[in-house]
Amino acid sequence: MDLPFRDELALMPDLRHRLRQLRWFRATFRGSAKVVSDTFGVRFEIDEAKLTRAFLDWVEIMEAQKRFAAIDRADFIVFAAGLVLRELIKQAPAREISSLTQLIETETNAGTLEIVRFWPEGFLYTNYCVSVISAIHEQEFGT
Repeated sequence: MDLPFRDELALMPDLRHRLRQLRWFRATFRGSAKVVSDTFGVRFEIDEAKLTRAFLDWVEIMEAQKRFAAIDRADFIVFAAGLVLRELIKQAPAREISSLTQLIETETNAGTLEIVRFWPEGFLYTNYCVSVISAIHEQEFGT
């Protein structure tokens, strides 16, 4: 999976802490949707109330689980992103609005485009979470 938004995220100082703030979470999610739109030609409408609910539910769960970060920070980052993915799927803040008629197909993205066609919102949510994991791992561990 291409992660063009990952490079933008990796440039944000202290991404791990910023994403725990609603305004940064919302801004980065919208930024991810824009990159997916620009890359694949699929457009989304973002319901800010649902996105906020996903964030607040995620933060509540994270507060209850944060003691596990001390055991294995790298695994906890993946776990936290998985929780974000769960909340995004549950709240469904994005809705594809382009009817998938203007998709941008290239030789390099054909396989990924199949996923976008199948479930554009799921692709957006997953791409966002994997980009976040990758960017935070780069900042925290240099990988």
